[in-house]
Parts: sequence; structure tokens; C-alpha cells
Amino acid sequence: MKKATISMRGMFMLLLLMMTLCCFGGMTASAASLSRPGNLRHSSSKDRVITVKWNSVSGASGYEVYMKYGKNDYKLLGRTSSKNSFSKSGLKVGEKYTFRVRAYKRTYDGKTSYSPYSNTVTITATKMSSAALSVHSAYYYASLKSTVRVYDFTTNNHRTVSAGTKVTATAFSGLVYCYLPDGHKVRTASKNLYYYNLKVTTKDVYKKKTKEAYVNERQFGSSTDYLIWVNQYSLRCTIFKGSRGKWKQVYSWPCVIGKFITRTPMGIFKIEKYGYNYGGRIAYFGNYSSYYGSYNGIHNYVDGQTTGAASHGCIRLSKTRISWLATHCPVGTTVVIY
Repeated sequence: MKKATISMRGMFMLLLLMMTLCCFGGMTASAASLSRPGNLRHSSSKDRVITVKWNSVSGASGYEVYMKYGKNDYKLLGRTSSKNSFSKSGLKVGEKYTFRVRAYKRTYDGKTSYSPYSNTVTITATKMSSAALSVHSAYYYASLKSTVRVYDFTTNNHRTVSAGTKVTATAFSGLVYCYLPDGHKVRTASKNLYYYNLKVTTKDVYKKKTKEAYVNERQFGSSTDYLIWVNQYSLRCTIFKGSRGKWKQVYSWPCVIGKFITRTPMGIFKIEKYGYNYGGRIAYFGNYSSYYGSYNGIHNYVDGQTTGAASHGCIRLSKTRISWLATHCPVGTTVVIY
């Protein structure tokens, strides 16, 4: 009986080992069969900065981005995790840069397998004009948590700023440029700041030429003849017609954006679908939110407020203007929030 018991135990262990090997073998095969990233494309540009984007690959751990220029060979720029876009800065104006991407997956034994390379895309680095560079998103009202020593870019000297001093902060993280009550420009770490509201204006501060310069020099593209740009600082939703680098303003409307605690997400999106809600048409855009069970949307006013930072993240326009969007801007139209 003892021998029989040992034999059964051995058979069980052998079966378990075979199942384990089969399981891990399947994982390795899956990793080796990663499909190549599709539709590598030019997403946008900034001042000597190029951003590329590609379609996600199912099962990938991340992506490797390569670039070459002139007669040089491809060089690895870096790896991303699940993010399917990459920005390269510090480029030479007028130089043409070629990009390609491949997906990778780490296997159970610490090895890495790779997909074939994506298509290539060649983009010329550009310099933005002073008009385009003057455009910015909403700033922040903030105050200093404690007394800090900062560098004053207005006087080119160091100075001490007291705790509780109210400032206008230009960003929400990292090293932040701030404007003091006396108008001087300083810089401090975001951890030193207490943020409490968005700073916006109801004035249409950017001229038509400036708006066109911004979207054209940023090289935004769209799969349709229209482009929608929402500037959070000036509370304007501007519609352009044309193509990448050749956009012309059609309309510029005042709008409502998300308030400080539910700020409208910034980025480059597209209209995913149209529907009906809030007493009229709604254009859904952006990333799907499992919490809300929907996309962000551009929809009708809901409380009589026609401009300001007051929504839960959606963009609000008048019913007639939403209807115009639904008629003229098809699904796939790019929506830029900045």
C-alpha cells in the first residue's frame, strides 16, 4: 500500500508539472505573437516638440519608440508602459525626423518578446510664433503653505515670500511658475502651494489670427473637415474648418467648462458618438468613465449659466450650437481641450 501511495503521489506531481509547463508555454507563445502597433501618426507639435500616437496592442506590457534623422540609424528614445503616445523635445527646427514603434511583453521567466515594428511617420520640427506661444490654459488661484525662498525672474534676485501669500500658479504639478500680487514672476514646487480655484476670464482674449496660429502651429489633425478647440482660460469653444496646418476659424462661442474640483480633462480627443440628453443633442468625446458610465460631453446649458467654470467636466453650449455641431461635425472630429 505504501508503494502504491508513493506512486499515486508521484503521478499527481508529474501531472501538476505538465499543467504548469503548458500554462507558461501558452503565455510565452502569446507574448511572441504580439501584433504590430497600427496607425502610427503625427498627433501634434509644439515649439521644437513632436508628439506621435499609435493604436494600442492587446496584451502588450508597453512600447519602445525609435527615431532617426538625416543619415543616422534608428535610436531608442524610450519605453512607455500602457500609454500609446510619446513626445520628443529639443528638436532642431526644419529637421525631418522619422519615428517607428514596437510593442513588447515581459514573460513569466523574465524574458521579453517583441512585436514587428509599426509603420513609419516622418515629421518636420517647427518653431512656434510668439502669438501661438501666448496661448495658455486656465491658471490656478493658490496660496503658499509656508514661507519659502524663491528666485524672482523679474528682478533676477532671490527673495523670501511669506506663508499665506496668494499667487497665480501656471501649473498644478512639478516646478511651477507663479505670479505674485506685485506682478513679479517666481518659481516654486507645487508641494508648497495650496490650490483652491481655477483662474479664467470671460473675455475673448485671443484674436482670430492667434487662434488659427495656435491650432495650425500645433499641427492638430482631424479625420473630418472640422476641428473643435476648447480653451479653458478664455472659456471659448472655437470651430475650425480645413485640414492639418490649414485650419480656418468658422465660429468662436463662449462656453461653460468644468469647475476646479471636476475640471474638464485636457488633451486631444475625438467625437465618439452623438446622443440626446439635457434637453437636446449631446456630442460625446474623450475617455469612457466607468464611474459615470459615459464619455465626457458637449451638451446644452443646464442651469442658465452661459459661461464660466461650473460643470462636472462637460462642455456646455446653447442648444442651437449643439445642433450645429451635430449637423456639421461628424463622429471622428478631433476635439482639443486646452
